[in-house]
Amino acid sequence: MAIAKTLSGILENEVVQAALDRRENIDYAIQEMQERWNINLWDRNPSPTYSENGNGREFAGSDLDAFTVLKVLKQRGAVIDLPNYSNQRPQTDRTDQRVVSSHHRHGKLAALVSNRETHSFSVLLYDHNVIQDQPGEQQTVGACRAFSILDDFACFHAGFEGFEFDPTNSEREFFEEKGVEFQPGSLNFRYFVHPSKAGSFLGEKKIATEILIARLADEIGHYRSLAKHLRESGIKLGGSFFPDLEYDTSVSEDKVSYTGQVLESKVTIPGFLGSYPLMGESGSGKVTRYNEDDAADSQHVLRYAEHRVRDLRRARRDFQADAKAVDTAFFLNAIDETGAPIIRLGWSIPEAGTDYRIPTGDVQPNGRRKPMGRKLWYAYHLTDPIEECRPCKDGDGRVSVLYRIVEKTVQRAR
Repeated sequence: MAIAKTLSGILENEVVQAALDRRENIDYAIQEMQERWNINLWDRNPSPTYSENGNGREFAGSDLDAFTVLKVLKQRGAVIDLPNYSNQRPQTDRTDQRVVSSHHRHGKLAALVSNRETHSFSVLLYDHNVIQDQPGEQQTVGACRAFSILDDFACFHAGFEGFEFDPTNSEREFFEEKGVEFQPGSLNFRYFVHPSKAGSFLGEKKIATEILIARLADEIGHYRSLAKHLRESGIKLGGSFFPDLEYDTSVSEDKVSYTGQVLESKVTIPGFLGSYPLMGESGSGKVTRYNEDDAADSQHVLRYAEHRVRDLRRARRDFQADAKAVDTAFFLNAIDETGAPIIRLGWSIPEAGTDYRIPTGDVQPNGRRKPMGRKLWYAYHLTDPIEECRPCKDGDGRVSVLYRIVEKTVQRAR
């Protein structure tokens, strides 16, 4: 069966080609995909909060979803306020921090954070309700804290009672024109992520993003190992006069276990090409790519490695949230109770294979592996195996989109 060229030719995608080649710097690919995932509120046409009928106005609830609004607010660095909130997870306390009030947790929206194994979503705020001890017997106001919005099984978290924000003039104009009502600056959401996003599960942007996420994880692992090796070899960087402040943590034992179903998905890839170059960064920020015969400055190499890990982790976090939002919409709207796909798209996709086992185990002399995996997946195979490429640890050399429904047990605050 013929499938869409954007899918069958996914390995010709420039972002994908860069992601699969370790010799390539992927900064431009990261920027391109970030721009593609950014949201322009005015591109949306949501339904109004109230509908008109013969008896006057009737509450219907707008289909403008929470993920869209939060993405827009994150893009502009908005400050949001959670008037009332209770934890989803057992509470963790730190001896170097104190929360002055459990009400009106507020701060700049730094990121949307998704759980890798479930459908839980949180907002990461620079929470101004926290007093932070600092070295030298100093204190500052504010610390990063995550607040759950969606629970592990794709329902709004019971302890999340909405958020407030000050809309810009453009946002206010949009809400008024579309009939989306808020008071004061808060919205009642019918969806966390709109059902229409389910189709993106088998779209070129989502698949390219998953491959880019795999590259980010691979590169993070490389530079993290390099930095660890250099640190253990005695290489150090200049830092603060004060040593890091030590602190203890404690986790509340008042918790209960819940079990439910979640979607587990992955995109298998042929494998990575080449090796990462040796890079260095001076104290002034100048980046150098060393040739094989160059004498590398170990401090510069360590600085680059640690900064690279930091930057790539942030990019991976953001892309994972975008991809998980699509997974969540697919889980809620595109499969039946058995997990079988019921989605219909405007482009041609391959037939969903069933009972697929991911080849695992040692690579055989012919570059392939036996199908030793015990887990059964639904599988959409997009490409043929790449014969000249050794497969990654999971997969058979093809680009494939896999998913299955599994049961997860999670801990929640009582």
